[in-house]
Amino acid sequence: MVKRTQNSGRTELLFSMLLLFVFLLCSIFTVLIGSRVYENIRARDNESFYRDTALSYVLNKVRQADETGAVEVRDEGDTSVLVLTSQINGSLYETWIYTLDGTLRELFTPKDSGLTTADGLEISSCPKLTFLLEDQGGKKLLTICQSSPESETSSCSPAASEGSETQEEDRRVSLLLRSSGGTFTGSTGLHPAESAGNAGY
Repeated sequence: MVKRTQNSGRTELLFSMLLLFVFLLCSIFTVLIGSRVYENIRARDNESFYRDTALSYVLNKVRQADETGAVEVRDEGDTSVLVLTSQINGSLYETWIYTLDGTLRELFTPKDSGLTTADGLEISSCPKLTFLLEDQGGKKLLTICQSSPESETSSCSPAASEGSETQEEDRRVSLLLRSSGGTFTGSTGLHPAESAGNAGY
């Protein structure tokens, strides 16, 4: 018969406590890793939602204003601006859509009012947008480029879609306008009440 000594009892107790400590440590790490994965998934879902919502908003605005000469792209400093022209009570108005400081903004203003991109109202969070308007057989092709959230720049040039890892997540949406290019002559049907950025009122 083998007798258990006091030292062997202490060793077994120490070993049991060590196993319990390892188990608790593994459980804590599992919970922490799981919570971090959940937070990352939720952040990516929110990010995707805001990016998709911003693009849908811009596309709907363009479809509403799709009339000869009503859609224009300008550069205001370092900001690419989509300009939608409308006529209300015989006066010309412009709706500017652009991104500034990580937000999608809109400015509704009389033509040549002197207002700037700093005067627009915030619509939602949105990575940088760049607009490009090209001729396509007598019609206009509008390309909207949305940078990845990690990128500080966005470009609609063909070279921008090649080679860079950050540019792999850039989004490019093209819309062939139903109207032709030229000088704006009519009304697009936009009204100040329909514009979230009613800076002129």
